[in-house]
Amino acid sequence: MAAKLLLLLDYDGTLVGIKPRPEMAAPDQALLSLLQRLAPAYPLAVISGRPLNQLQEWLGGTGAYLIGEHGLHGLTPAGEHFYAFRPAVAPRWYEPEIPRMRRLLSPEVKYILEEKEFSLALHYRQVAASEREKLVEMFTSWARQLPCWPQLEVLKGK
Repeated sequence: MAAKLLLLLDYDGTLVGIKPRPEMAAPDQALLSLLQRLAPAYPLAVISGRPLNQLQEWLGGTGAYLIGEHGLHGLTPAGEHFYAFRPAVAPRWYEPEIPRMRRLLSPEVKYILEEKEFSLALHYRQVAASEREKLVEMFTSWARQLPCWPQLEVLKGK
């Protein structure tokens, strides 16, 4: 019996280079064409920390499984939604707390807050190196005060 190859591909930093802002990492036509050629031959999944709706907008129709928010949920090539596991928090749980969080974080610091269905991403590549640790500490402090803190985890990215 011949072994079948399964392709699991990371989006940011692998399929597309790391960009200064999340929205700048849109796929080019060459990548879309490559995925469209590979998908009929091999089971193929693109995995990302990105919001699932953004992956669907950019990569829908390529024939790949799309896995968003670090594996929490995804879409089949036919567009059927699935969860890898049951989320510990409700969708967009953070919305009532965003104004308070923005007041805590310095407005002159050039962070980007990416809102996803079940999580938040604080992008700080454009923040001065001397201010990054303080920004992460402030964000973590804000998160620890939330009623759902026991279900949350703060992950430091690239």
